[in-house]
Order: sequence, then structure tokens, then C-alpha cells
Amino acid sequence: MKKSIMNKLLAVSLMSILAPCAAFATMYIDHFDDPVGGQSLTQTTAGTSATFVSGLGASAMGGSRYVEVTKTGEFGGSHSVNINNSAYPSVMADSMQAGTSGFSRLIWDGNSNNTIDYTMPLIDFTQGGINSAIAIRILFNDMPGKITLNFGDGTVNNNYTLTAPDYSNPFPIDIIIPFSAWTGVDFTQIRGGGMLVDLLQSEDLLIDFVAAVNPVPEPGTLALLGVGMLCLAVYGKRRINNAENQGMCT
Repeated sequence: MKKSIMNKLLAVSLMSILAPCAAFATMYIDHFDDPVGGQSLTQTTAGTSATFVSGLGASAMGGSRYVEVTKTGEFGGSHSVNINNSAYPSVMADSMQAGTSGFSRLIWDGNSNNTIDYTMPLIDFTQGGINSAIAIRILFNDMPGKITLNFGDGTVNNNYTLTAPDYSNPFPIDIIIPFSAWTGVDFTQIRGGGMLVDLLQSEDLLIDFVAAVNPVPEPGTLALLGVGMLCLAVYGKRRINNAENQGMCT
């Protein structure tokens, strides 16, 4: 194999090693990068605040987002959610101050009735069988609060609750949850969904996106990775042989 061809294959195969494992066939349920100016809610007394926006181009589910912030603690502190504003561009920031308890709720079904009713037109989260999991990217979190994701197909709806990784973990973190975790839900025809975030006192959480993904490299990617490993082996062997030959000539 000529050296130039070897170098090209080596470069391409290195890209196959570095990139594909993190590359998803991504369908963003919410990328939190719109609307312009975002949504901002702060609840300082016991009670609930809410806001609804429509026309979200990055959201696969209804193009709308309902956000609700509830503060249940009576004394001190506040609970706030900020999405894509000047302080937190392209993320959802959920913050609970000391002495405060509460939760936040998001709904993506495109209805402004403050509840998930699974009546929106169906969406194939699998993209024809490509995707097999839900991914949620955590950019930062300092305490192990709970995140519950809900999805339904109009017949069956189910929740999956996870404990958000805290500061003892390196960030960002992609949490990958297989579709099968939502028992009985047909992900080829999702009609509604939402997210409930139950924070602990003094917890600060940053979420980059929620998406349907394919976490497994496609066969073509695996083949390219194999070629890359072979090229690396040949390249390494040639370097050793060249070094031995040069040593014999001196």
C-alpha cells in the first residue's frame, strides 16, 4: 500500500475512532435553544408559576413548551427555571435555593392545557428503527435530585425516574435510557410527553438537551473503525521495521 494512501486511511480511521461513539442519529425532543429570549420563572413564595411558548423549531414534539415552577417550602429561598436567556443560552437551568423545596415540570405535547393528554399527531422516535434510546445531557449538577421522563403513544404512557449525577462525576454526562424502560410504550408513535425535575435544597442543575438517539455505531462505522485499527497496526509495524533497518545501517 502506498504511503499516501496509508496516511489518508489512517487519518479517516482516526476520525472514526474519535467521533462515532458520541455521534447519535439524534431527534431532539428539546434542545432548549429557542425561543429567542427564552423563558424565565422564579417562585419566591409557596405556589406555582407557569409559562407557555409555541413555535419551537428545535423541538420534535409539538413545537411548544409548557414550563411550570412550584415552590412548596414556606420559609426562605426561591425556585427558578431559566431556558435560553442571556444568562443560560441553549440550556435549561433549574435552581433551588437553601431552605426551599419544590419541583419543575415541562410538557412538550403542544397543548396549552397544562397537562399531557397524548392527542398530538404521532412522531416516530425510532426514525424507522434507527433510534433505540432516550438521551439526556447533564452539563452540571451539584446534588442528586430526581428527573422523571414521561412518554405515551395514546394507549400506554409510562414514567422513568433517574437520579441526576452530582458533582462527584465528570461533566458533561450523557445519560442513555433504552426505550424499553418505558414498558409498553410504542416509540414509533409517540403522541405526548413531559419531564418532572424534583430538586433538593440548594441544588443547581443544567440540562443541555433531551433527545431520541441511536447510541450504537452503525455497521459502516464499525467497519471503518476496523480499518482504522488495521492501519494503526501496519503503521506501527512499519515504524518499528524502519527503526531496526536504520539501526543495522549505522
